[in-house]
Amino acid sequence: YACKILEVPGGFVACCGSVSHGWRLAKWLRDGSQGEFEAPPEDLGAISVINGEVCLWEGGLAMPIDASEKFAIGSGAQWAMAARDFGKNAVKAVEYAATRDNSTGGGVDVVTINQQRRKPARKG
Repeated sequence: YACKILEVPGGFVACCGSVSHGWRLAKWLRDGSQGEFEAPPEDLGAISVINGEVCLWEGGLAMPIDASEKFAIGSGAQWAMAARDFGKNAVKAVEYAATRDNSTGGGVDVVTINQQRRKPARKG
């Protein structure tokens, strides 16, 4: 399975759905975000953290969000959010979502963000 957390200048982008759509967004960001990003025919879901700004991507649009809020994207998002409501951490919530949604799975990719280090790590 391919990691869906992709490094870009100043941070990373994490996508759900097709890996190629996430790669396309990451390439556009790496190339300097010139012009409008043309979303693929299917909706693209992603979260980016670039230079400290957190954005939720839907289709080709980036919307700044409050990183202190709990949120999930992808086909298993409703299951992950239910697990979070019952006290599960983000990793356990995605693992739970994978038991309920057949399109969720393939391992859990984790990003730890702090002042000194921003590095994707793989679990699973």
